[in-house]
Amino acid sequence: MFTNGGGTMIGGALRQCRTHLEEREAGDRMILLVSDGVSADLNNGQDEIVARELQRSGIVVFGVHIGEGETPPEVASICTITGGSSFAAGDEVGLQAVFKRIDQMQTVKMEQTVADIQDFYWPFCVTGLVGLVGFILSSFGWRYTPW
Repeated sequence: MFTNGGGTMIGGALRQCRTHLEEREAGDRMILLVSDGVSADLNNGQDEIVARELQRSGIVVFGVHIGEGETPPEVASICTITGGSSFAAGDEVGLQAVFKRIDQMQTVKMEQTVADIQDFYWPFCVTGLVGLVGFILSSFGWRYTPW
């Protein structure tokens, strides 16, 4: 989510993620937050309010800071309160810890709700190629020569 000034609205995005994760009946709940800066909607203690909402919903947040400098304290606070952690994008140990945590997560059964779209091009391709080859072969014998 973005404001008109171009700033990231991390608090609003986390709340929206929480809404979607709460709709899921089963499975572990984790948010991997990738951000490059601070968020104006986490000022004045809002970071702790958002973190407590996520914590009550059983959601763990891991923050990956891809900007220069340290992870913003508001994002670090949310990660700590929810039981996750925050680190810089170049931190290989931190990334490995997140991937290890993902591997340990409970798998969820997925039910297909929409039909799979399958391509059925081959009969049309074969017909077109046969026609093209026939046209090329016939053009060698049936071409008009004015001399």
